[in-house]
Amino acid sequence: MPLYSFECGDCQAVFDVRASFQEKEKGLAPACPECHGEHAHQLISAGWFLSGRGAAGGASAPPWGCAPGSGCCS
Repeated sequence: MPLYSFECGDCQAVFDVRASFQEKEKGLAPACPECHGEHAHQLISAGWFLSGRGAAGGASAPPWGCAPGSGCCS
């Protein structure tokens, strides 16, 4: 089950909520575990993943332009 991070609008506490995709689609409105406030907003992560495989099945260059095996990314 995915983990969603929230920040309380009242006390600025950051907390996580584990919820299914179906629960998320219905809308999450968690209460803050610190102050029990109901003004939490979801924090958005800016993560991304590198698969390490190109279209031909070999290693692909990372988006910042370093060629695999060149030593610049070690």
